[in-house]
Amino acid sequence: MRKSGVLLLAIFFAATLSLVYGDAALAQTGGFVKIGGEIIPVDLQPVYDQDGNIVSYAFTAESTNLSGVRGNIKFAPPLQGALGTPSPQVGQGTCIENVIYQMVFVNGGTDPTEFTLELLPHQPINIPGQTTVRVSHSLDGELTDATGDGITMTPAGSNVIEWFVGPPQTNLGVGLGPAASHPAQANPGQYVYPYGPFSVNALGPMGPWTEYWFVIDFTLTGGNDALTLDGNLTIDFCQNPKGIPAFSHYGLILFMILLVASTLLVIIRSKRAV
Repeated sequence: MRKSGVLLLAIFFAATLSLVYGDAALAQTGGFVKIGGEIIPVDLQPVYDQDGNIVSYAFTAESTNLSGVRGNIKFAPPLQGALGTPSPQVGQGTCIENVIYQMVFVNGGTDPTEFTLELLPHQPINIPGQTTVRVSHSLDGELTDATGDGITMTPAGSNVIEWFVGPPQTNLGVGLGPAASHPAQANPGQYVYPYGPFSVNALGPMGPWTEYWFVIDFTLTGGNDALTLDGNLTIDFCQNPKGIPAFSHYGLILFMILLVASTLLVIIRSKRAV
């Protein structure tokens, strides 16, 4: 009885450690933006708060015709380390992911130009198989006609931005951002038009998923016309298909500790009975 009890303890603690540390993958920081056929690397630079925690990532990229993009992406609550490093507050540590993004695209050329932005590799996540995924996405922004000669923005697909999970690559079904156009004005000058707000709530595809990412793809008129995007994505996988709250890693740890304690109590009582 004593040997079996020790073996059982070892199995439980090994399982607990694998849950906490087994999927803690470290992602590299970077990606790319394609502007009119020119591929430009995107280097994500961490932004720190006064306590030294990474609160967001800033980036900027510029093409040879002075077109470019700058932005800021925040995984809330703050990440504690490099991009993609799981922490108790985010990623594999909870069942809710929240991403806040702010980006400005400027077409410094004279002709309409296509912008394609994707950050690689993708942000890690741990959504178990057959888990209900609830997703909400909101988007607001502006279209800036720099000279008053008219502005047109046309998505490459149905939406300016699409969100995906994988592998394999699967659309979350919460893309936003339709085409928009404003005519030339009688008086030259800069004209700013609201773009949005747009929002969507949906049930996403069931897991398992280990990463998520977005793709922005659209064509914008030139002459320093600009598109500003401010958005927020929330992925909630706290409920399983039966409506029972899914355990976080820390909940599972507590559960296993209680299970081990109960097992030890049974072993002690059995020993006394003998």
